[in-house]
Amino acid sequence: MISHRSRSALSPSPLLCRAAALSLVSACVLAGACEPQQRIVRYHPFLADVAGAKTGTPTVGPRYDRFQDPTAVPDGKIVIDNPNGSKTLVSKTIRHLMTHIETQLDEAIAEGDWGPAHERLLNQVISEETNRHFRDEGRQPKEAIEFLIDHRRDIALMFSRMPFGEQSPTIIMQPDGPRRYIVRLTGAATKGLAYTELWVVQEKGNWRLLWIS
Repeated sequence: MISHRSRSALSPSPLLCRAAALSLVSACVLAGACEPQQRIVRYHPFLADVAGAKTGTPTVGPRYDRFQDPTAVPDGKIVIDNPNGSKTLVSKTIRHLMTHIETQLDEAIAEGDWGPAHERLLNQVISEETNRHFRDEGRQPKEAIEFLIDHRRDIALMFSRMPFGEQSPTIIMQPDGPRRYIVRLTGAATKGLAYTELWVVQEKGNWRLLWIS
């Protein structure tokens, strides 16, 4: 049982209570005197550079000139011709990938036997994940190319219903895992099609084909 003396020893002295009260009052006064102030350091409305345009708030600070579009391609080239004669395909958007799927399939069909376009389809268009899946099932990844060639017309019809790729108003983008998406046609855009879904994944900074369904 704690004695009266013990309880007094545990209680703060009147001096400490007074000091704490004075500190609290001082802190409240200082807090009121030091309220945070907001200052606009950069403001550049969309029409600021249009001659004669007027905005409610004047422009403040420089423009965001350092912004770089991650989907931008230098000179708009999505096919780079290398000195050794090979080609590098750039797919910074799903629309880029769709272009490569169609052009490389057409070139592979023109080649007939295995050729450079087949190699590009295998190594730069079809995802490593898809190639690995075929190998895990004891099949050759080139079977994926044969399937795509056999269904070239169906692919063209599906792509015609999503002409702007991921920006098409006829599709929805459904996440399906890390950096994986299903580009799915919806509504009337699906009528009469064998395939309505484009499965894609980002690998090494480029979009690659997982599959169609």
